[in-house]
Amino acid sequence: MQLMLSFFTYIHQIVLNFYLVDAKLVRKFALVTGFIPFAMMVSIAYTPLGPWVLENVMSVQGELLEQSLWTLRAFVLFPLIFPFLDFSNGLILLRGQTKTMFRSQTANAICTVIVLLILVSIFPAWNGMIGAVAQSLGLLAELVIVWLVIRRTKQEPTMSVPKARKSTSLKG
Repeated sequence: MQLMLSFFTYIHQIVLNFYLVDAKLVRKFALVTGFIPFAMMVSIAYTPLGPWVLENVMSVQGELLEQSLWTLRAFVLFPLIFPFLDFSNGLILLRGQTKTMFRSQTANAICTVIVLLILVSIFPAWNGMIGAVAQSLGLLAELVIVWLVIRRTKQEPTMSVPKARKSTSLKG
C-alpha cells in the first residue's frame, strides 16, 4: 500500500509552491491525482490482479495470501483519504495554522487507539484488518478536524507576514 501512496505524499508541497500562483489549477490537480492511489488499491484488493500480484510478484501463497487480500480491502479508505488530507495540510501550512496539525494528528491517534480497542474486543479474529480499519478511521478523524478548521476560518492563504502586536511594556 505504501508503494501506491508514496508518489502522492507530496501534494502539500504542490500546494505550498503553486497555490498562490494558480489555486484553481492546484485544486484540479489534487482532485484528479487524489483518486489514483484509491483506484490502484481497489484494483489490487478487489480484482484478479491482486492475487496475481501477490502470488507472482511477491511470492505470497495460501492463508497469507487470503489474509493479505482481506487486509488490503480493509485499507481501501486510507488511500482515498490521504491525498485530500495532504492537500488540506498544505493549505493549513500556507495559512500558518500549524497548531491545527497538532490537534488533527492528536485526533487521529486517539481515534485509532479507540477503534483498535473496540475492534480487538469485538472481532479479535480480524487480525490485520483491525489495524487497517483503525488507521483509516483515524486518518478520517484527522481530515475532519482539518476541514472543520479550513471551513470555519474561510481565509485564503497568503504568504504575508502577520503584523506584530504593539508592545505594552513601559519604556522609560
